[in-house]
Parts: sequence; C-alpha cells; structure tokens
Amino acid sequence: MSLTYLVDSGSTEEMKVSAVIGDQLKAAGFDVKVQPMSSPALGNAILNGEYDIKLHSFCPGTIYDNLWLFHSKNYVPLGQPAPWYERNSFRYQNTAFDKIIDEMEATAPTDVARYPISTSGP
Repeated sequence: MSLTYLVDSGSTEEMKVSAVIGDQLKAAGFDVKVQPMSSPALGNAILNGEYDIKLHSFCPGTIYDNLWLFHSKNYVPLGQPAPWYERNSFRYQNTAFDKIIDEMEATAPTDVARYPISTSGP
C-alpha cells in the first residue's frame, strides 16, 4: 500500500515526527512518501483531502467540542474543500459515532456522571 504523508515543512516538530512515523510505517511494509509542503499549497491540499496521512493538531476544548469535529455532518467529498482544517478535512464518516455525538450534544455539560473522564488510565 502506498501512502502520501503531508508535512508542514515550516514546522520543526512535524518534520521530526514525520521521520519517525514514516520509518515505522515503512518497517511495517507500507510504501510511504513523506511530502514536506508549505502554504498555500499545503493548506489547499489539506482542505481538498489530497493526502493519505497528515498530523492534525486540535485546540483544547470540551470532549464534545473536539469529537464534534469528526461528525459526518461536517463531511464533504474529496475534491470539495472542507470548511476548515479542524472541521473534518480528514473526511471521516461513521453513523454509530454520529449517534454518540448527537447524544452528547443533547446532554448538559454539567452532567459529568454521564460521560466520566478518567485521567488515571483504563
């Protein structure tokens, strides 16, 4: 399997991480092309879904706020620009996941018993 891994050439961190991930994928038998790019070409490629792998960072927020970004209602087909990098530019669709996010949306943020968060691990 061949994969194109887009990397922000202006980010020292992404360049270092891409070398490690690229090596790990190659060791697992994948044909990985690490492709450093800069904006505006990088931004256009991300928003149009013209990649197989891209390291995305998310701003902190509530669990719902972050998971909502993966909801299918934010989906656009490849070739059509995503509305923003964090709003499903990765083209994820999963109806079972959407139901969970819809339920979370209808749940008050103060209802922490419904969606407990553990920082101590599984």
